[in-house]
Amino acid sequence: MLSVVDERDIGSCSKRKIVTTLIDICIVGLAAVPLLIFKVSVTPYHRGFYCNDDSIRYPFKSSTITSAALYSIGFVINIVLILLFEFIRYQFGSIYGATNGGPATESTTSYTDSTVQTGRSTRRKIFQYFYNVYRVLLPFVFGAVVEHLTTDIGKYSIGRLRPHFWSVCQPDPAKYNCVTGYITEDVCTGDPSRIREARLSFPSGHASFSTYTMMFAMLYVQARLRWRIISLLRPLIQLILFYLAFYTCLSRVSDYKHHWSDVLGGAIIGVVTAILVVFKVSDLFEKEPRDANSGTPVIQNMVVQTPEHRTMGLQHYTEMGGPGPKIQQHNSHVMTKGYANPHFTAEDEDDRYYIPKARHRNGVARSYTENDVGTEGRIATQVYYIDAGSSRHSDSEGNATFSKMTTQL
Repeated sequence: MLSVVDERDIGSCSKRKIVTTLIDICIVGLAAVPLLIFKVSVTPYHRGFYCNDDSIRYPFKSSTITSAALYSIGFVINIVLILLFEFIRYQFGSIYGATNGGPATESTTSYTDSTVQTGRSTRRKIFQYFYNVYRVLLPFVFGAVVEHLTTDIGKYSIGRLRPHFWSVCQPDPAKYNCVTGYITEDVCTGDPSRIREARLSFPSGHASFSTYTMMFAMLYVQARLRWRIISLLRPLIQLILFYLAFYTCLSRVSDYKHHWSDVLGGAIIGVVTAILVVFKVSDLFEKEPRDANSGTPVIQNMVVQTPEHRTMGLQHYTEMGGPGPKIQQHNSHVMTKGYANPHFTAEDEDDRYYIPKARHRNGVARSYTENDVGTEGRIATQVYYIDAGSSRHSDSEGNATFSKMTTQL
């Protein structure tokens, strides 16, 4: 995965975030340098041919999908989708993140829920939106560079002749003799630039780039479009994206630009690169917090001392999916003091409301300062069920009263 920025920085423009962003951009730039070297100074492998090889005697045709159209469509579609769906998450976060078509539960994290409501909140939310666009767009560009580089390595190393090689080569009969069989001499008299391109058949660059960009877009839509009221909307979008790549691949064969095996090899490169980038470089499919599952406690029976010197039982659950009944909630006192959460107001910053350095996380004791309320917490919703009964050691379950509090760690 590309360098990870501390999630506590999200919504703010910190020096650390700027440095890591510049490093990521430099990595992409360095990966793109070999592409320029291939175009400028590398000569394709000089492969010979047979006079009776009919697979390279097809006529020269203009491309149905030009290179300009290929790159424009591939980048524009992904950029538009990323801007659109990240904006939908920015505006409606939990609603469009639901899997059942209705509003998500209160535990679903959204941009609007996790922003500090201060005078700077609007600016922070806007910055957070563009930063999340960047975190999707950067892996996409990185993958496009890797896909292109992989394709070029194959093209220049193998030097396979295109189906229209004979048409652009225009070999001089005085320079070769078909009786000798395999001809390796330079016998072409056509345009040198076209001859050079005619030696770059395997794998297909159009096939690799179109399948990479469309596969990335299909997986992105799968990850982001969870609104299921119209159940066929997501597969419809993905089907359109698939057909765009499929038609591009077919056109390379019908235009006599590539052999079918060239297109197949390029498509495999594009698909594999997209899958690796989405699942290993980006965080599109990382598990997000879901519903609190009462069967999987992370912290149990944590003692909190209130100003009234009354002991309250506290149970903490990480937001996650899965079966299991939720704890019955009642309208009792909700303990919200003493936790690191930027949403708390100034009157909440009171050290008396918890025992310093007594908090645990994932079952492991951690050391905290007496008041870390002012620090911005990890953007991941945590759920606390508080036993506000007379005593957490009560023998009767009927006396237990649970209240739910959500915060961010």
